[in-house]
Amino acid sequence: MSPLPVHEQPTCHIHNAIYSFTHEIPYDEEHINVTVHTNHRLQNKGTVTHIPDLQVTISRYSVTGAGKCQRPIVKWIGECGFSSDDGSMIRKLCEMIDNDQNIDLALMISV
Repeated sequence: MSPLPVHEQPTCHIHNAIYSFTHEIPYDEEHINVTVHTNHRLQNKGTVTHIPDLQVTISRYSVTGAGKCQRPIVKWIGECGFSSDDGSMIRKLCEMIDNDQNIDLALMISV
């Protein structure tokens, strides 16, 4: 069953808040890019693909490489569940964290 549009509302509001906050922080935008994604694929080292409801990534551009961008680093992930049980959301978040040691924050919204 596909999620209902209301499923996107909590992450949409958080997305907007994070976007506003991160773009108020002074940083060198020519060398660093902070991106907030919703429902963006997160591929682990194996064959499992997760699609977290919220994802904050940082991309670093090479100073000497004429704009070459290194692979984005996922720093935050989030899941929102209306009818999902907490256990399944926690398992999904744990799997993503176990496969990417760069993740600093896992957010779970259970309504």
